[in-house]
Amino acid sequence: MAYSVPASNTLDGMILQDLDVVATTQSGDILGTEVTARNGRKFMYCVVHVGCVVTRLGGHPAYFIADTTGPMVTSDATEGTADDAGLVFAGLFTAAIVAATVQYVWIEVPNGAVTPDASVSTNVAVSSALAAIGTADQYLDVMVNGTSTRVIAMALEADTDQVADIIMFKNGGLSGTGA
Repeated sequence: MAYSVPASNTLDGMILQDLDVVATTQSGDILGTEVTARNGRKFMYCVVHVGCVVTRLGGHPAYFIADTTGPMVTSDATEGTADDAGLVFAGLFTAAIVAATVQYVWIEVPNGAVTPDASVSTNVAVSSALAAIGTADQYLDVMVNGTSTRVIAMALEADTDQVADIIMFKNGGLSGTGA
């Protein structure tokens, strides 16, 4: 005999209910846990660095910082870990975070699936190659020709109000000299 499980009791339902929740204490022993929703989107449970000096909203980029206590992220590009291809992009915040506070939060990580409503610069067109930072570190921005940076996403729609659907690339995307 088959039975149905309410959507709120599935892994997807439980995770998606908690995506917009920011906590000041860790929820169990799940730091670094990565989960995949049925639609292919992936999320990781991270801690926001206490030195984070910039308040951000859901959809804004998160950057990894070097730390030994687990996946630690920041919203401030100046604190982010960099390599020869630019900032190490962690993903997108799913909730608003407050500066100078240790917080635990789910971020959406690069996954090859459609990510709705990412924060993008005002000049994004369909199929624009996006970098983790451009004119402001709260937005993904169009990769500038002739720069050596990492392409982390592609816009699926033209930007009209600084949010657009995107596809984030797995493994940090591509690096190169302009698009």
